[in-house]
Amino acid sequence: MAPKQTRTEGQSSAKKAENTQQWLTSREAQKLSYGVVKNAGVPQDYEQMQTQVQLSSGNKLDYDDSMPIVTTLPNLGLGATLEKFPDGWTECLISGYLKKKIVNTPGFPAAIPRPPIARHRIAESPGKGLGMFAACNIKPGELVLAERPLIIAPRAIFGVRVAGRVPRHYTDEQYRQVTMFERERNLNLVTGRMAPERLEPLMSLANCHLQDGSGPILGIIRTNGFQAEEIRDKANTSESYYSVVCNELSRMNHSCSPNVARHWDTASFSMQIFAVRAIKEGEEITTEYCDLLAPAAQRQAELAPYGISQCVCPSCSNPAVSDPLRARIRVISRKMDDAGGWMNLDFPEKPDVKPLLGDLITIAKEGLEELDEYGYILWELFKTYATLQDSKNMLAYRQKHKAWKAAIYPDDAPEYEAGIDDLLKLMKFGNLSLNKMMKGKGKAA
Repeated sequence: MAPKQTRTEGQSSAKKAENTQQWLTSREAQKLSYGVVKNAGVPQDYEQMQTQVQLSSGNKLDYDDSMPIVTTLPNLGLGATLEKFPDGWTECLISGYLKKKIVNTPGFPAAIPRPPIARHRIAESPGKGLGMFAACNIKPGELVLAERPLIIAPRAIFGVRVAGRVPRHYTDEQYRQVTMFERERNLNLVTGRMAPERLEPLMSLANCHLQDGSGPILGIIRTNGFQAEEIRDKANTSESYYSVVCNELSRMNHSCSPNVARHWDTASFSMQIFAVRAIKEGEEITTEYCDLLAPAAQRQAELAPYGISQCVCPSCSNPAVSDPLRARIRVISRKMDDAGGWMNLDFPEKPDVKPLLGDLITIAKEGLEELDEYGYILWELFKTYATLQDSKNMLAYRQKHKAWKAAIYPDDAPEYEAGIDDLLKLMKFGNLSLNKMMKGKGKAA
């Protein structure tokens, strides 16, 4: 009997390859399941794959860029304890490329910066479980906490290509279940190396993925992981990004009006948070889990995988007022892009502070001081008041912008601010053309 004809018979090899690649791409692009999934778990006929992940000694660097490895960073040697090394260490499932990038970072591993006094505490947050709270009054731009992660792992499956190795008759949900199963197997290689004093805090974190097929480790990472733009591979694919999970920082709850900004510092191998506005003692310290400029309904959809059924922040509680304000901020964003970014050097020909102050009020009302748009308005106000020769307000907005930049871009803030200080000295003591000076052409009289 002749075999039944398939869809690809009679097609060229190139066309077959194209169809297969389209299928693989569509499968790889799927998001993982969340909520309650009926019949969660891999199909009975599924045969687990052979992992290609390598266990790595701390000093080894001669890997192929794409090789997935399990390694400890920084390498503190056998028998490391938090008593000996209070900054801690991180178990990582990363690529050979990323390990080389991290270890070759100038200054790595630097000591973790610490505020002069403890500025945070972990306590119960009503209706949210544990949360982080201010232990004292915190000023804008101040460091709240820096912490070395417990674990860093890929946001996508790493080390195996699931889509090309599962039966094509599997449903999309079965494919997702296989993906999560294989990710959990890889993650077990990481946690199997963790010392009890690092593993116990990880496993005590919240897990809102108990009924969707995620394993216990994957569920915790999906619930608590942050993305750090600097921790990524070369290729711009779903496998390029990683999740960073910390002990205390991962206790931060979500707000659509966060009061801190997250920053990753590779030299100290730490996640850091800085205040973006004044935080009063006892106030909850919050971060964001979603696109802050999206409408309330879209933000709620993005929060659902985190087990947040309804965000109760002021903006989500009154979207009829909040959504138009955030839409206005999106207009500011386009204006900022058209101007060349938040630190463009052109001074206004027709200075007018009124619309800028209105934009500043809008952003502050929504509690979105973390955004670049806020820094852009502060910078424009500084330049506008300088053009108007209003030194009092010019210096006031200079200080506001300085604190904002210290929170959002702490790495380059000192050098940048020193240049602005030099400019202010020239402005104070010389007859100066501001437009020319900011373009490097002016001379003090």
